[in-house]
Amino acid sequence: MTAEQSFKYEVALSFAGEQRSYVERVARSLIGFGVSCFFDTDEAVLLWGTDGIVSLDGIYGTDARYVVMFVSNEYVAKPWCKVERCAALASRLERNDDTVLQVVFDRVKVPGMPPSEIYVEAKNFEPEQLALLICKKLGVDLSTQKASVVAPPFSPEDAKTVRFGYGSYGGRHTIGSGDWSFELHLSRASSESIHIYNDTPTVRGLAFAPGAWECSDVTGAASLDFSSPNLSPHVGSLFVVQNHLGFYALVRIEYIADQSRGSEIDELIFSYRILRDRSDDFSKVSPFQPLAPSIALDFDVANGTLSIHNTTREPIKWYLTATDTSGFPPPPNATYRELDAVTVAGGKWMPALNCKFEMKPMPPRSVRVNDLHMDIYISNSIDEFYRIRFVLKMTCRGKPDGEAALISVVSRLEAADLLDTGE
Repeated sequence: MTAEQSFKYEVALSFAGEQRSYVERVARSLIGFGVSCFFDTDEAVLLWGTDGIVSLDGIYGTDARYVVMFVSNEYVAKPWCKVERCAALASRLERNDDTVLQVVFDRVKVPGMPPSEIYVEAKNFEPEQLALLICKKLGVDLSTQKASVVAPPFSPEDAKTVRFGYGSYGGRHTIGSGDWSFELHLSRASSESIHIYNDTPTVRGLAFAPGAWECSDVTGAASLDFSSPNLSPHVGSLFVVQNHLGFYALVRIEYIADQSRGSEIDELIFSYRILRDRSDDFSKVSPFQPLAPSIALDFDVANGTLSIHNTTREPIKWYLTATDTSGFPPPPNATYRELDAVTVAGGKWMPALNCKFEMKPMPPRSVRVNDLHMDIYISNSIDEFYRIRFVLKMTCRGKPDGEAALISVVSRLEAADLLDTGE
């Protein structure tokens, strides 16, 4: 091989299906760093209808500069992995170079590999860390790349609720995997809505599901209006995403935090369901959990009071606010429904509550930041009961007499749980 030889792929990944989720994260990170990478599901169309032995022999033998083998008991046993391995090792012998790299899940003898071969163990590296290591081996100078050139976060499941800081990664987050992947591109709209764009390689179209509240309401996604290049769904809205291969995902916005409107970070919580059977009927997928009412907290530090803002259009009832200063979430409170409830109209604030925190002594002029958990027990207009958990970031300063003074409190939604009728 000459020094001037060019390769179709900088690296080809060889693995057994049991390690796919780990390897796919490696592949997404490499692609995010601009490395040309062979990952089987990304090249499904290229491989479709070809002689697998001939195609894989070319990819792992001559088309890739390096082959990374993800070694496991399954990898050694499977016949297609053997085809890839033999092609890589034959090419290595011809090039007389260290073109085959091992990432070991199970310490098992790999036919054709010398026992003295140095390898790395998968358990010592997160997939994204391993991608960085591969980049260094390839000689990729990451210092010359923009810091924003990285792979977006990745949720490979077909159904999940995701917490995503949309102020990072260019607002991009990938859901699903392989042919069923959708790279979402989101940006700030308001504290009640988010912008989503039809401008990523895997997304073909976006459409609102008008009048839909549940998965079962969306039975004909293909008939929706996909003509808009972007949407601005509100909290609780359902919309459909179609990917470039014609598969559908249903997404619901659960919660939005907007840094420009007082939140500590830009953050989005959304739930999704992906159809793998090429249908457009979501009535048979697992339903979304009931949408919890959206509330916001406001602290008057000087007067030691807390106010709760009902940011939804429907009224809510507030029963109890529980905190724990030990650094752990407060235990469940089974008696909250025995208390007198306070009704808060849609878009309104409830009367201020006394909110005193236990403050430990501090050295004068020192600063300390503590996290505290707070649970808010509420119900909605149809008597569904929720425990909404916030994590409070509390900044304190030591006074000259050694007492601690609370300087600021910033809240962050942690979870919203539908409570059982027996709780």
